[in-house]
Amino acid sequence: MKISGFLVILIFCKLLFAEVSITSQYFQDLKEIEILELMKNSPQFQQCQGLAGDPTQFETDEQFEKFSECFVQDLSKEDLTKINNKLKLVQSKLISSPETKNIRKYLQKRLQEGLYGENFSSKKLNKFKHVDQDTFLKLYKSHIGKTINLNLAEYCLTENYSDSQDKNIYTRLRAGLEKFKNMSASDFQKTKANFEECVSEIKKTKACDDLEKDSSSKLKRLCFLKSRLRNYYGLLNQVDSNQKLVRQLRNSPRVFSDSIVEENSYREGASEGEKKIDDLTALSLSDVNEALTDDKSEYFKLSGENFSKVCLEHLNEEECKKFVNIDEGKALNELKLKINLQYSLMQKQIENEEDKEKILKRLEDEGLAISEDEKEELNTLDLSAIKKKISEKYQNQKISIIHEINAKLEEQTLKANKNLRDSQKELKAKQENLTSKGDDIKGLVLYSNFVSQVFGIKDTESQEIMGFNTTPIYREHLDYEQKYPKVDRDAYKWIQNLDVQRAPASGSESNKEKTFKNFLEELFSSD
Repeated sequence: MKISGFLVILIFCKLLFAEVSITSQYFQDLKEIEILELMKNSPQFQQCQGLAGDPTQFETDEQFEKFSECFVQDLSKEDLTKINNKLKLVQSKLISSPETKNIRKYLQKRLQEGLYGENFSSKKLNKFKHVDQDTFLKLYKSHIGKTINLNLAEYCLTENYSDSQDKNIYTRLRAGLEKFKNMSASDFQKTKANFEECVSEIKKTKACDDLEKDSSSKLKRLCFLKSRLRNYYGLLNQVDSNQKLVRQLRNSPRVFSDSIVEENSYREGASEGEKKIDDLTALSLSDVNEALTDDKSEYFKLSGENFSKVCLEHLNEEECKKFVNIDEGKALNELKLKINLQYSLMQKQIENEEDKEKILKRLEDEGLAISEDEKEELNTLDLSAIKKKISEKYQNQKISIIHEINAKLEEQTLKANKNLRDSQKELKAKQENLTSKGDDIKGLVLYSNFVSQVFGIKDTESQEIMGFNTTPIYREHLDYEQKYPKVDRDAYKWIQNLDVQRAPASGSESNKEKTFKNFLEELFSSD
């Protein structure tokens, strides 16, 4: 049980920050393409390469689509299943940035010590606290909720709150963060209202099922966000199913006596010195600051100095690849090929499936059918119509993902045919961005915690709003004097003027567990 618990910790520590655009700003490596190397040796790949050309040289989306359609055309059902299990979509793991590894490492240590006790790494196995599997599922669900909030915050901050019209998404995001940093007491309600308007716009936008390749950048980004939100809903459904199974097993005859299991167990904050699940998964500005501080030096200062040394001074191409893409489009093309192959494989599997119930279950698991209206509509359709609808959804998702990849890597890729020596101006700009990125992440986390208070917490039985999710910004308020470094207190002086209270205590944990699932159901109820 403890071993699987460690795996869960690793998974959701990666989940929290892997899904936010700003955290994947700097190119490090692309290790998610190993399966392509296997595919390249297959007869299908060689045949399609002869018909459609070398994918590393493709310049249009149509070329990628033609190649991937060729590849899956003659695959057997067995081959489809086998490859699809290995070829996992990389939309959330395009770039592994070193700064997010520090944050994940910090979260992992906090979770392990919070669950199993302090000095975790030096303890013997028999000294660990017992942690029920249901606890891990609650932790995972809590992390998914916070990730949803971060994704919404990043999008709205960049696309709605920022006054910048710059094409580059990071320039717009920084303009939004600067505006947020200088917020006054009179701006509190305006900022919350702006976020509510943004969420309302996300809900009202119905063009994601008719997305075109020439659709606006903002619409593609919005559709990419909605696609992710649907995936999160599918994850929440899977967690709910697993919780039911775990709770059934817990109520079945015990192998061990209760006294043995309960003697030294994590009690979700009830035992002395323990933290509640919501506190274990929380991420505040002070947490990020602690995670990114290495002894006496700020993490990004060290990163900026290292970048300067390897890229600007020593012109070390291999080391510089950790920060910028200098492969002149090859890596980007491999990513595009992988995504096209993934969707072609998924579509081919759906085409081959003749069991309507299995298809509908898959739709629900993937979050493609969330609201009752969606499920009811699909149930009225015949098999071919359902397949057509799924194919359209996959195509729209693919368009938005490809756009997001291009936007993310635009600022990280050196212009074609330029070596490091000829790219000094670009590299200096990237170094400047790197050294300010710590403030970007902290600001985004704080903004996410501020706007979380617009989410209503419903009573499980009556479904009435019993309060709002003010705990994250309440925690920031408490941290302001005690944990913020002076530079952060100076930057966010408005926090001391906040008048917030912790979310309602009555039933808050069980109800807050459902907050974001309820939100997603409402978001897609009229989609």
